[in-house]
Amino acid sequence: MLHRTIRTAGLDREALRQALPQAEQPVLLMVYAQLTGDMAYAEGFRPYIRKVRDYADCIPQDMIDDLHARLIDLLSAPVAPDPVALEPAQMKALMDICVGEEVPADYVPMLTQDLTIDRPDAPYGSDLAGALAGLPPGFRVIIVGGGFGGVCAAFHCKKAGLDFELFEKNGGEGGTWYENAYPNCGVDAPNHLYSYSFRLKHDWSRYFVRQPEIQAYIHDVAQEHDLAPHIRLNIRVDTVRYDTDHGLWQVETTALDGRREQHRAHAVILACGQLNDPKIPRIKGQERFDGPAFHTARWDDSVDLDGKRVALIGVGASSVQVGPGIVDRVAHLDIYQRSAQWVNKRANYTRMVTDGTQWVLQHVPHYARWYRFQLLWAFSDALFPALQQDPDWKGDGASISKLNHDLGAMIRAYMEEQLKGRPDLIEKCTPRFPPYGKRPLFDNGWFDTLKRDDVDLVTEGISEITADGIVTDDGVHHPADVIIYATGFNAAKMLPSVQVIGREGVSLRDLWGEEDPRAYMGITVPGFPNLFLIYGPNTNYAHGGSIVFNIECQTRYIFDSLAAVARAGASRMEVLPDAFTRYNEAVDARHAGMIWTYGGVTTWYKNSKGRVVTNAPWSMREYWELTRTVDLDAYTLS
Repeated sequence: MLHRTIRTAGLDREALRQALPQAEQPVLLMVYAQLTGDMAYAEGFRPYIRKVRDYADCIPQDMIDDLHARLIDLLSAPVAPDPVALEPAQMKALMDICVGEEVPADYVPMLTQDLTIDRPDAPYGSDLAGALAGLPPGFRVIIVGGGFGGVCAAFHCKKAGLDFELFEKNGGEGGTWYENAYPNCGVDAPNHLYSYSFRLKHDWSRYFVRQPEIQAYIHDVAQEHDLAPHIRLNIRVDTVRYDTDHGLWQVETTALDGRREQHRAHAVILACGQLNDPKIPRIKGQERFDGPAFHTARWDDSVDLDGKRVALIGVGASSVQVGPGIVDRVAHLDIYQRSAQWVNKRANYTRMVTDGTQWVLQHVPHYARWYRFQLLWAFSDALFPALQQDPDWKGDGASISKLNHDLGAMIRAYMEEQLKGRPDLIEKCTPRFPPYGKRPLFDNGWFDTLKRDDVDLVTEGISEITADGIVTDDGVHHPADVIIYATGFNAAKMLPSVQVIGREGVSLRDLWGEEDPRAYMGITVPGFPNLFLIYGPNTNYAHGGSIVFNIECQTRYIFDSLAAVARAGASRMEVLPDAFTRYNEAVDARHAGMIWTYGGVTTWYKNSKGRVVTNAPWSMREYWELTRTVDLDAYTLS
């Protein structure tokens, strides 16, 4: 059952009257049901709430007015209502009502957990420190990377009372959100979901915020939970080496000033992520270019783009953001496209969060959690079936199933509407591969940018770069003062800057080869005891959700593992080769029937041999189930 102890009373009636109309009405209904246990009242709204993905409802105004009146009386009363314990069946019913559709029963445990702050389902319950008390005295953890994953791991270390240190090569927390600071950089998942479940933020300025706000959020979490004393910035980790004789990891670091240090730890958590090594394609003559040239992930603020002719190479996620972000400043923008992308609309993408909505998120009990539930359901696995190949479907390379075809038709209709009157751009922008074969993109002014007179979408291949521009395969010279590479990352080459050496001198780099990373659950590797990965191989989502949700799944799995070590009176654990092999065989088998292995689909999700190495083949619910408990039969403890 869900039994929360939030008790709020004495809220200002006028503030409630002003703010409640700005809230999501089905979520307010959940608040009322949670506070009162009045299931019959909630059931009366069921016929009027549409699917949450429509971001709309058609609840009659008199019912909304009545709900507001009840909440105002309830929340402004001087004495708070006693908390109500809801049974699982009641929670399931409320979930169905809130999102306007049936929530499958196997999703309810996952969604219910996110509605709570603690983890009653975990082996250690909510007492992480007690669960890890059996670890060897002075058990020390080193975390590599200060992005979402590293800070999440640090939070758990702090909660457990462990001795730990986090090394971050940059000058601040944030990881990829520290490094990617190009104009208009922002999230493409709603930030009320793209955030930690243990630290909800109520005052986001937008529904899809820009980079500075996300980076500041990660920094604030570190400050608020007193993680800063454990975080060492501007420190690069060079080597992580296992000392078999002592059963410890030796970590070698280099500071910004060149000072080298050695550190020892019982466990290492590598939270370096997948998107940290910018990829710049090799192009003939690029070293001869006289002007500034840089990657979006290494944005050079010293370069003045005003009045310049700018060449933007690539049309992926960063390009779709940076193009509209600089187009008003430059004299002319040439965008170089190798292959067209599926670019769709996204509800709330450009909307600001009103003051009233922020007030409700902060003051109305249960609202923020139920709103997060609504987002988690809307952005979770609804599109996952569209990634599965139907062997009987005749899509002629343009789709892999009827659902995939129908989604493509919807996106294509949106694109054609945005480019109405520009048949040349419709032809150039229409993809030749199935929807979701590459990372889906979202329109934040992209099509408006392409239609401008001072913008050219160049689809001819690049032949060479000259001192003052780019020559395409048709022989045309395109003048350029600045070149910006929006060409993604070497995602298949994970941990490129860290040498990891396990038992018997085995190098993780040698084990993985140049671009074939593998891990059990994406987290552990045989031969590397007490070494854990966050956002490792095959843990990326490409159909929805939030990578932060996945990061929390992995982090909880890591600390469940350490709790198992403590219970056994051991000091280390290592995944068995057979379990590792079986898991990766299952990953590859599942991928064989998914869109990324479909003929003709090229994507950064795959390595040069065609193996999908970044993405999980599982739905969000499946991966949550996989990481919910630690199968000790897959490990050896010592």
